[in-house]
Amino acid sequence: MTTGAWYICVERAPCVSLDKVVDDMTEEQLQHVAAQLKSILRQMHTVKPKTLGAHAFTSVGEFTDYFRRMLLYFSAEDWTEQLLSHFPRNAPIRFTHRDLIPRNIIVDGSTITAVVDWATGGFYPEYWEYCRMYNSDWLTPGWTCILQIIYLALGGTRR
Repeated sequence: MTTGAWYICVERAPCVSLDKVVDDMTEEQLQHVAAQLKSILRQMHTVKPKTLGAHAFTSVGEFTDYFRRMLLYFSAEDWTEQLLSHFPRNAPIRFTHRDLIPRNIIVDGSTITAVVDWATGGFYPEYWEYCRMYNSDWLTPGWTCILQIIYLALGGTRR
C-alpha cells in the first residue's frame, strides 16, 4: 500500500561508534571508511526533496536568510555576513543526515554497519552535510583524513 509516508527502520547495530576507533585506524582503513561514506552520501543524494530543511523553504536563498536570522541571535553581523558570503545561494538540494559525525557512524573494523541518529535529517543545500561533518568538536586526525578523502573526491583540495 502506498501512503506517501516516510519510515525509518530502527534496529540494534553491532560493534562500536567510529569516534572510539578512528584515530587508531591505518591509512587503508581510513580510506575504506571514506569510500563507504562517499557511497552512502551518493545514495542519500538520490532521494528527491519536496521541501527544504525542517521548514517549508522554497529555495536555498530562503534557507540562507533563515540561517542568517538564527546566527544573528548570537553572532556579530559582520561575522555572519562574512560566513554566509561563502555559501552559494543556488546550490542543489540534497537529503542530508545533518549530524554525520563519528559518534553516529557504527563500524565493525573499518566496515560501516550503521548510521544512527537521523533526528535532524532532511533536505538542505548540497554543502550542508559537509559543513556539519566538519564540526570542530570532532576534528581528530583520523576524522580529518576521512573528510579530506571525501572532499577531494568532490573536487576540493587538501587543507
